[in-house]
Amino acid sequence: GVDLTFQIVLSDDGSIEFQYGTMTGPLTSATIGIEDDDGAVGLQVALNAAYLQSDFAIAFTQPTLWATLSGPSSGSIAPGGAVDFDLDVDAADLPEGVYTAEITVSTSDESAEVTVIPVTLTVGASGGVSIVIAGERGVRYLGPPAEGITVDDLAAQNLVRGVPGYYPTFPSPTLWTDYDPVAGTWLAAHGTGYELPLAKAFRWYFLDRDGVGDPTVSESHALPFTLSTDLPANDRQVRLALDTSGNRFNHLANPFGPTIDLSDIRNWQGGLGLSPNSDVYTYDDATGAWGPATSAAPWEAFRFRAKGPRQNGNPRNLTIPVSAQAPLGGRTTSAGRTAERPALRFALAATSATGRPLADRMLTVAFDGATAAFDIEEDIEKFQPPTTAYAMIGARAGSE
Repeated sequence: GVDLTFQIVLSDDGSIEFQYGTMTGPLTSATIGIEDDDGAVGLQVALNAAYLQSDFAIAFTQPTLWATLSGPSSGSIAPGGAVDFDLDVDAADLPEGVYTAEITVSTSDESAEVTVIPVTLTVGASGGVSIVIAGERGVRYLGPPAEGITVDDLAAQNLVRGVPGYYPTFPSPTLWTDYDPVAGTWLAAHGTGYELPLAKAFRWYFLDRDGVGDPTVSESHALPFTLSTDLPANDRQVRLALDTSGNRFNHLANPFGPTIDLSDIRNWQGGLGLSPNSDVYTYDDATGAWGPATSAAPWEAFRFRAKGPRQNGNPRNLTIPVSAQAPLGGRTTSAGRTAERPALRFALAATSATGRPLADRMLTVAFDGATAAFDIEEDIEKFQPPTTAYAMIGARAGSE
């Protein structure tokens, strides 16, 4: 049969996005593009080609004006004279990458009526993406901002042990690279040579001590220390399948050099695969707990709960778009939701073995309209919206 599900999103900034959901049927002769009202000017993407597939998107965006000439742009010059022009460059709205432009100079000189001056702008291509790991000893949740970062790169900067190639007989690993949502536990790193996948989080325990281990293998360093890479930051969107089994927690990470904006995650391609009852969280090492957040810095991980499996068996995919990168030079954070909901919060007053205060947001019961909060795929196996208001409270004991 034929099942074609798609939509067109028109944004205030002039961008246009074609989003394709389920696309089954004859897809071998798709013609895709945009044109003006008269059909005189257009932009073609595909012509009678096998181009479309399910869970696919095409975006048309207006170019960012990053170079402008300041001062007068025309005038007269005496024979043998010269005039200086200033070129202003603004990279605030540009993700990392290489950008090119041209300055065209037209003159009455018959020998040089038109002169084209090329302009190249490089934003962050030299790598050097870093994050400062501060605070006390304990775990941090991180992720690579560039392709090609390996376990060995981490081990060269701070202690990795208990994994293949790095003190493998040590009983307690300090690095975990996979999360099992069925068991609700992290799995120890694969070890030497393993390349950390973009957008996937890893878990690293820091001793906050100098000199533990062998400096020729891997050695610990006291906090704060700077975790960095000299590899060029990733500048492409990242698409990955979501975990929909077990507790359905997905531990992802910022795959870019700049900070990313998480507040619009549900509008990313596949963002509707997030549970409607789940916030997006980053880890707060000061409290040792995950808290709601609206952004993730370079190297920083974030997590959320996905919806359950699709009824048709297809995977739930999420694309982290290049457009999620926040403008250079600024990061926004949030301690909670932008609009607070009525809730009962159960406080936990305690301190860790090192005297650090534990999180006081361990259990929260929030109230929504039953119909508005109900999602068929998310809740049909649990219960239908009740006709009489009541609350169900559950808590999990353990590390997660």
